[in-house]
Parts: sequence; C-alpha cells; structure tokens
Amino acid sequence: SIDYRHQTVEQLAEEEPVPYDIICCLEMLEHVPDPSKTIAACSTVLKPGGDIFFSTINRNIKSFLFAIIGAEYVLSLLPKGTHDYRKLIRPFLFDLDGTLADTAPDLVEALNAALTREDLPVVNLDEARWWVAGGSVRLIAEGFGLPEASAREHPARTALLDHYGRHICKHTQLFEGIAELLEALDTRGCRWGIVTNKPTVYTTPLLEALALDRRAAAIVSGDTLPVSKPDPAPLLLACRQMEVAPGQCIYVGDDRRDVSAGQAAGMSTVAVTWGYGWPDEIPHWGADQVVKRPAEILTAFLPGNSD
Repeated sequence: SIDYRHQTVEQLAEEEPVPYDIICCLEMLEHVPDPSKTIAACSTVLKPGGDIFFSTINRNIKSFLFAIIGAEYVLSLLPKGTHDYRKLIRPFLFDLDGTLADTAPDLVEALNAALTREDLPVVNLDEARWWVAGGSVRLIAEGFGLPEASAREHPARTALLDHYGRHICKHTQLFEGIAELLEALDTRGCRWGIVTNKPTVYTTPLLEALALDRRAAAIVSGDTLPVSKPDPAPLLLACRQMEVAPGQCIYVGDDRRDVSAGQAAGMSTVAVTWGYGWPDEIPHWGADQVVKRPAEILTAFLPGNSD
C-alpha cells in the first residue's frame, strides 16, 4: 500500500519509527535546513535493504553557499535528477585487530606468559606490538627467535593461544575515536561489517566483550572460508551478507593485506596509521586514502560531515 504523509521525515521518525520498504521524499534536498539530519531520519524508518529516493536540481552550488550551509557536500555528490539513497551512504567494512581494537596488550601478555613458562625473558609491549599483525606465529617467531615455519608448530604457540583465549579482552579497547565513528555510522544509517583474519573462536568472544557483535551487519573471521586476506573472498562474502555491491564498499585496515584484499574485491581502500603497520611503509601500500584519525573517515566519506 502507498501512504502519503504531509510531514517531515524527522517528525515521522519520532512519531512512527516503523520500517518502510520504499521512501520517496518529494521535497528537494536543497530546500531542507539540514540534509544530514534528514538522511539520518530516513534511515530510521527504512527496512534493511529498502530504498530511499531524494530529488535534487542542478544548481551552481557555490552561489548558494550561505543559503544552504551544510548541504554543499551532499549536493556535490548528486547530479541532476532523482537518486538512490544507498548510493549516497556507502557501506564500510573494517579489519579488527589494529583497526577497530587495540588487541596488542592482551596478545603480548599471552606471549610473555608463554615465555615465562620456558624461563625466558619477557618482551616489552612497545617493541612487541609491531609483531601483532603477523598473528600468533609472528609473535612466537620473534619472541622465541624461531623461523616462522618452526614457530607455527611450536608448543609455545599453543600456550600463547590458550592464555589469550582465557583473557580475550582483559586490556583490549577500541582505539580512540572508533566508538564515535561507529556511532556516527549507525546514526546515519550506514551499514558496516568486520572482516578479520582472526579465527572465529577468538573473534566471537572479543566482539561480544566489545559490544560490537550485535551492531555489525556482517562478521567474517579468518576461518569462515578456506581462504583469508589478502584473498578478496572474505570481503566479497561480507558484501553478500550485507546485500551490497563490492564497488559501493569502503574497506578500512591497518595492514598491506587489507589494502590488497580490498583492491582485489573492487572496493575503495583506506589505510589507517594508528594500528600495527610500520608508519613509513603505509603510504606505499597504494590505498585510496591514508588516515591518521578515525574522524578523518567521517570527513572523507559521510555526506554533510565536516568534523
């Protein structure tokens, strides 16, 4: 059935936050006081996978700078005509360790527990955090001075993983600014998911402890498929779970493998500098964008956001 409402979508969201399949806003986006709030309100009354359409007219945006402050960035994304809301708000996929969460303190503590069992000296967190990107194999290889092939089968790796599994989120926290980034995505109706090389047995309890498990629209772990990053298959699976085209997605990570996987999947890629990648190497990975703070992702990719 068709329901015509002579009211703002903000009022509709407050009075009747019931999901609709399709919403068509008849007022042109140029004419609303705050386009970003209108877009966010629309997302609250839309079913997952539904469609929202806005109308715009082709104008010289700069000439209306002071008349429609806040709408310029939104309008710059829209050519003349009527447009699909989902092309305006792009979905995000995130790596986990080193991108969303700082897991290094717990992983290095687990390495030190394994070293202590063998009466070996413990390592410093500031030094060992750079090994985390290579997972438990790299941690054992560096901590015990072993080739990675030997570290993979070494009993100390089992001890490390056992300790880590029992203390999965003792010291782990979201990186500064990540909570605000995810909240902004949720508020604006941006779907987001997580694609990690971390095995499910650790991914699941960690996301539960961080209260992200129910918020993510897709979660793909390192053993969900027979292959993991840099293979693009896990990212493509996340897109299918979210019912979005890979070309719409933005993949955010702190490792060269993240950038390679995102590029192979046909996604836009963002490399972050706050994780476990060597800072001087990150600009050479070929990511579409390199960011130093989570807030820069909002500025670059969310319509109407300038902070």
